[in-house]
Amino acid sequence: MTEPNNRISSLGNGSAATPAQVDRRQGDGEFEKLLRQQYAQQQVRQAQQQPFAAPLASPVAPPPVSFSKHALQRLDKRQIELAPEQSQRLGNAVQAAANKGARQSLVIMDGIAFVVNVSDRTVVTAVDVGSGAGGSNPVFTNIDSAVVA
Repeated sequence: MTEPNNRISSLGNGSAATPAQVDRRQGDGEFEKLLRQQYAQQQVRQAQQQPFAAPLASPVAPPPVSFSKHALQRLDKRQIELAPEQSQRLGNAVQAAANKGARQSLVIMDGIAFVVNVSDRTVVTAVDVGSGAGGSNPVFTNIDSAVVA
């Protein structure tokens, strides 16, 4: 008669495992599986607690407006200086024009007229229309929109 075999599986190091060791290893696998499930559920709960639209709801400042070399020369020649608040308003006006699909826009703000390439967010030229320095009757061509800021 043969003796019952208590060694039913290999431990991977050449020795055989007893039934208790096999049960423990299987239990560890189940435990790891349970831990992974719990972790995945925790990640899902955390994602559900933060609404998807939350990052989208925070206001995003439009990118700054740049000035071409020609526009900088005109601003300097006409002694036009922009305060940070005016730069922000100009950027918002350019963003409004972009939202409407404008390509080349005239932005009038505080008596200053800016011709802006909307897609590049670049001021092409500037004229102080409030003082009449741009001529008695300035004419703006090649624009497809106008924004009063």
